[in-house]
Amino acid sequence: MLNSGTAFTSTTAIGSTSGTAHALAFADIDGDGDLDCASPGRVYFNGSNKPGIAVTSNSATVADGATLNVNYGDSLASLGLGLTISDPDSDPVGLSTQITNSTTQGFNTAQWSATNGSTPYSLGPNSGVFNQASVTHDFILTATDDGGDYTTFTFHVSVGTAPNTAPTIAVTTGGTSVNNAGVLNVSYGDSMASLSLAITADDAQGDSVTLAGSVSNASGTGILNSEFSNSAATPYTLNPGSGTFNQGGVTHVVTLNADDGNGGASSFSFSIVVGPAPAPSIQVFETIAGGTQISHGASASGNRNFGSQLIAAGPTAALTVVIHNAGNANLTVTSVSLSGNGASHFVLNTGSL
Repeated sequence: MLNSGTAFTSTTAIGSTSGTAHALAFADIDGDGDLDCASPGRVYFNGSNKPGIAVTSNSATVADGATLNVNYGDSLASLGLGLTISDPDSDPVGLSTQITNSTTQGFNTAQWSATNGSTPYSLGPNSGVFNQASVTHDFILTATDDGGDYTTFTFHVSVGTAPNTAPTIAVTTGGTSVNNAGVLNVSYGDSMASLSLAITADDAQGDSVTLAGSVSNASGTGILNSEFSNSAATPYTLNPGSGTFNQGGVTHVVTLNADDGNGGASSFSFSIVVGPAPAPSIQVFETIAGGTQISHGASASGNRNFGSQLIAAGPTAALTVVIHNAGNANLTVTSVSLSGNGASHFVLNTGSL
């Protein structure tokens, strides 16, 4: 209490609550000679203090509410995160963290938490990979001291789009994989269906894929390029089966080109080698097929020996010679001729060829 002439003042703390005090002043405030009591203001002292959270990325300060940008596939470790927890009163402080959109990234929550740790302390979380494209993760840090005071700090990590990958082409024959640039061998006369081909187009991003297929030397075989081509959502499988390998000794090159329309393209090819066509085989008979067989180079005998004939008697009866296809391919007779001594005395009729 302070007395000064006709006035005196006193300041005391009454009815205090946590962290506050009321100041009272005693004086002749209104000048009437009586002592007055007034509360000119409130004084805050010895109050509680919230803990602090500081975040850095590769030694650079990260502000509360800031966003860090990463590429798809980057690791959490690449951010070089540092979390520092402090308290003005040196109280023990616990830390808890919530991470949104956390699924298969492999974030280790234990690296983001502490239980009433002595301050200051630092954490360096580094587990996890940003393997979900075009996702934003919110990292919500809450530091709480042993008096119940807390601080919240939030930052965000925005993950970029996934890079486009090329579509894939897989080929099997009868369930067995065919390598790119591989070779399949078939016999002359085999059908395309006998290969049991399966051509599968797929795309990691689920893009629709246009597949353009072509088969070389396909003219006259019945092989259809359209059965090797498609444009549809992936995955899909084609099973070409039209055509016959009817060209002996020919190699068919199957070329497949896939395009996902987003810059991704791939190609695949394999060859189909056709075995030789069977050698032509013919048999020659007198009169009828299955009759007297005439061997190659055989001399005239039997009905083929016409002997002597008087010119005045006119021509002899005709002799029919049958050419029989004994092979398993089409037989084309391109020419028949007579030669040797006296060939001019005979007339050859090939009208039935």
